[in-house]
Amino acid sequence: MKHLLFVGSFLVFSLYGFSQQKDTLSVSSINNVDSINLSTSVSNARQKKDEKTKKHKKNEKVAIEALQNELSQVRDELNIYRQKDSTISARLDSVNFQLATIAKQRKKLENDSIEIHSQKEQLQNRKDAYDRMIARFCYIRLSQRYNKKWVDEALEMWGEITTPSVLKEYKNTDVLLKRYVTYYTEIRDIITDAQTDEKGRKFNDVASDYAMRHIEKLHNTEYYRTCFNKDFKIPYLDQQIMLFEKILKETSPGKYDFQIVLSYGFPLSK
Repeated sequence: MKHLLFVGSFLVFSLYGFSQQKDTLSVSSINNVDSINLSTSVSNARQKKDEKTKKHKKNEKVAIEALQNELSQVRDELNIYRQKDSTISARLDSVNFQLATIAKQRKKLENDSIEIHSQKEQLQNRKDAYDRMIARFCYIRLSQRYNKKWVDEALEMWGEITTPSVLKEYKNTDVLLKRYVTYYTEIRDIITDAQTDEKGRKFNDVASDYAMRHIEKLHNTEYYRTCFNKDFKIPYLDQQIMLFEKILKETSPGKYDFQIVLSYGFPLSK
C-alpha cells in the first residue's frame, strides 16, 4: 500500500514535472521563435541600413570624387588665373611706371614749353625793338643828304627787318632809299640850272619871270609831283625844296645866289 502510494506520488510528480517541462519548452519555443523573428527583423533592418549606408557612402564617394575633380579643375584654373594675374600685374606695374614717366615728361615738356614761349616772347619783343631801331636808322638816312655808302648800308640793314608792324609803320622807306639818288640828282639839277642862269639871276630887266620859271621847273619834277609834302617823302629833299622856293620868292631881283645851297646841301656824289 505504501508502495503504491509512493509509485502513485512519483507518477503524479513525474507528470507534473513533465507538464511543467512541457510548459517550459513551449514558452522557450515561443521565446525562441520570437527571438528568431526579432533577430531576423533586426538582421533585415540592419542589412537594409547597411545597404543604405553603403549606397549613401557610394553616393557620397561619387559626390566627393566629383567635387574633388571640380576642385582640381578650379585649382588649375586658379593657378592659371594667378599666373595671368601675375603677368597682368607686372604689365600693369610697367604701364603705370611708363604713365608716371610720361606724366613727368609731359609736365617737364609743359614747363619747358612755358619757358620757351616766355623766352620766345622776350626774343620777339627784343627783335621788334631791334627792327624798330633799324627802321628809324634807315629813315634817318632819308633826313640826311645823299651819300651812297650810307644808303647802301641802310638798305642792307633794312633787309633784316621782319616785324610786320614795323614794316607797316615805316612803309616804303626802302623804296625811297633806292630812289634817293635819282630824286636827289633831279632836285640838284633844278637848283644848278637856277644858279647857272646868270642873266635871270643878276639882271633886273629879266628877273621878273626868273623865280616863276624855276619854281615851275621844280614843280614839274617827278619827286615834287609824287613825294613832296606827302607821307611818302624824303625829309631832306623837302627841306631843300622849301629853302629853294623861299629864296626865289623872298630875294630881291638880280640878287639870287644858290651856291651855298649847292655846296652844302647838294655836294657832288661820292
